[in-house]
Amino acid sequence: GPLQPLIIPLKAFPRSIPVQVLQIDTSAVVALPFEVTVESGRRIAAAVQRAAGGDSFERVVVSSVANEYCGYLTTAEEYSRQFYEGGHTLYGPNSLDFVAACAAELAAAVAAAPSEVPAVQRVPQQRSWDLRVHRYLVDSAEPLARPSVLRDPQFRDYTERVDGAWEFAWNDGAPGSLCWHQTLVRIEGSTDGGATWEPARHNGRWVDDQGTEMEVRHLGESAPGHGYVARWYNPAFGDDRLHRFVVLGADGAVRLASAPFS
Repeated sequence: GPLQPLIIPLKAFPRSIPVQVLQIDTSAVVALPFEVTVESGRRIAAAVQRAAGGDSFERVVVSSVANEYCGYLTTAEEYSRQFYEGGHTLYGPNSLDFVAACAAELAAAVAAAPSEVPAVQRVPQQRSWDLRVHRYLVDSAEPLARPSVLRDPQFRDYTERVDGAWEFAWNDGAPGSLCWHQTLVRIEGSTDGGATWEPARHNGRWVDDQGTEMEVRHLGESAPGHGYVARWYNPAFGDDRLHRFVVLGADGAVRLASAPFS
């Protein structure tokens, strides 16, 4: 339509679309990269049956969203009425006729191929992609020699959008200096008033940022390094134990411990 150039330029439309026909005994699976409506699937199956010959395939199964994704595939009637969740059909109301013809041609070739031929392939000689690339990994950085406390542990009460949690904020090196794939922060508990500490467990699991009860967030630059906050969302209280947040190094050693809280 007239608004199409505002959505996506024509050169951005896929030019090569995978259509696959897999023969399993007397059945054929037609794999397409579209969300195929029920009636479209029926028409594709019928086209495949006609092209391959009545005795080639006893059953034709049309599989949607196979390997790639190219939007909806609808009949011209559905396209005109938009009776398919308001989705998009990239190539207009005649998309089904074209795809059905491609599937039928390939199915006929598969049905006619000798049994010793493992595959019938019709692929472009060359394919190219023009993709935007964004780097999400942080650059490596030197670790801060000694992290420091920004805010002692405090409980943030529940709101309509955020669960309640104990929070602890500290200053550390740039994100690239931390080992995010290892445990950064854990909770420790003490039953003797803080004389000794042990890693805390809840429901049989360690309480740290590798599980589902704690998160660690980067707050941005905060001299002399960067600020971070750890939130413990499911505090397991109910006795006289003390708890504390502990920041760990790459070797698992304690780099910083918060003030105790209960």
